[in-house]
Amino acid sequence: MASFEICASSQLPGKDCEKAKFKPPKNTINAIKFIGLNNTTENTLIKYVPFKVGDEYSDSVSNETIQSLFKTGLFSDISIINNDGVINISVLENPTIKYFEFNLDSESGFSNWLKNEKKLLTSEQLNEIVISNNLSPGNPFTQQKLDELILTLNSKYFGSGYYNVAMSQETSIDTQNRVGIDLTIQQGERAKIEKFTISGANSFSEDTLLKFFKIGEPDMSIINYFTKKDFFSG
Repeated sequence: MASFEICASSQLPGKDCEKAKFKPPKNTINAIKFIGLNNTTENTLIKYVPFKVGDEYSDSVSNETIQSLFKTGLFSDISIINNDGVINISVLENPTIKYFEFNLDSESGFSNWLKNEKKLLTSEQLNEIVISNNLSPGNPFTQQKLDELILTLNSKYFGSGYYNVAMSQETSIDTQNRVGIDLTIQQGERAKIEKFTISGANSFSEDTLLKFFKIGEPDMSIINYFTKKDFFSG
């Protein structure tokens, strides 16, 4: 640490000058160092640090810095130590996504054809959802982001009447801190309407009112294959 030397003359003749050394205040920031970076550069992160060399360091500044860095989604743990004006910011990086693959587990095409079933979401549509949720290769991975993606997918399947959809996830991290994600989706069968009745109608007959609904009890087998009248969605 730099020091400054000054000489003050004594009022008494012949007395040697007294020398005094002054150090900058203990909380002055002299340097900023990041520890634990592998996939991110210091130049990328310095813009998230709310202080610079020469500023005064405090606990509130430390807390603000930790919050700012956590918001980047790049780290799972952050700690800051002031070592005589050298601010050491230690981080633990989140894994980087290596790949994200879907396994659409379903019955044979002929079996689904007989049941008038088809895949609700194609691989292309699923990949678009992955990209919009920042889970495509190269992005930092957090379990929270994957959980939120699964909630989004469940909502889409439930909204289309696939109430018994099942999803299972598997993640693996390699020695380079890269994570591979495999998500298996068992779509199941869509809920179908077996009986559709209307109660409480006085002015109109039930048959008359049922004609206003596009859904209801299934038509004849061949016709229902095209109309899908008994398909229910929430």
